[in-house]
Order: sequence, then C-alpha cells, then structure tokens
Amino acid sequence: EFYGMSVKITLSGNGILKLTEEIKRVKKFEPMLKEIGQSLESSTKLRFRDGVDPEGKKWVPRSPAYARQLARQGRLTNRVLVIDGSLQKSISYNADAKRVNIGTDKFYGEYHQKGMGNNPKRAFLGISQKDEEEIERIVQKHIEG
Repeated sequence: EFYGMSVKITLSGNGILKLTEEIKRVKKFEPMLKEIGQSLESSTKLRFRDGVDPEGKKWVPRSPAYARQLARQGRLTNRVLVIDGSLQKSISYNADAKRVNIGTDKFYGEYHQKGMGNNPKRAFLGISQKDEEEIERIVQKHIEG
C-alpha cells in the first residue's frame, strides 16, 4: 500500500482562462507529471536532510528518553526521523497521464506525517513554496514545448 498524498494542480485567480487555454497545448501529460513527481521526490527527500516540514519549520526534536534509547542501541543519529534511512529512501512517486502521487510504503510514515500515537507531527510530505514555483516552471515548459 502507498501511504502518500496526491498533488492536484488547480487554477486560480484571473489567469484561469488563459492558462486553461494554454494547457490544452500540452500534448502528453504523463511526461510532465513524471517530471513533477521527480522534482517532488527529490525535494521531499531533502527535508530529511534539513529536518524541516514543507513550510520550512524545523521538526520537533527527539525526546531525551528516545535519544538515550537509540544511543544505548548504537543507532543514534543527529537527524530527526533518520535512524537507518529507510523512511527517507522509501519516498517515491507514481505518475500517469492524469495524476502524480508521492509518498511512502512505510506504514509508520503516517504516524510522523500526522502526529499519531506518541509521535509529534513531523510532516515531510507536502508542497513547499519552492515546489510550487518548480511545478509552475515545469508546466510552463510543457506548455511552451
């Protein structure tokens, strides 16, 4: 099962009609959506390096008790949500001609994303401002291309 999110590109504001007409010029959506998926996969994985959510807010640090437990096990790292890297490595995307989805197949990703159980919310999936700008660039490239 894929625990993830769907990226939905919506048109808003006064540019709707212009962009709606322009997007009709995109011949094949799948290559565009795959490029968007690759970009989102990359930016999501970078959040694990930086320890931030899509809005750029730092993740809540590990509790001192959990840090001590990891240290006793020889598994303590200096990055939150990264012990062996399996959650970060599991981030992937699926794209077809209609949509792109990005997420993880690790069930516990949802606990961190939403803040469930004893886990504080440490969102890693989502669209940052930089992601929005990159999506717009990719869409424009495919409109013009």
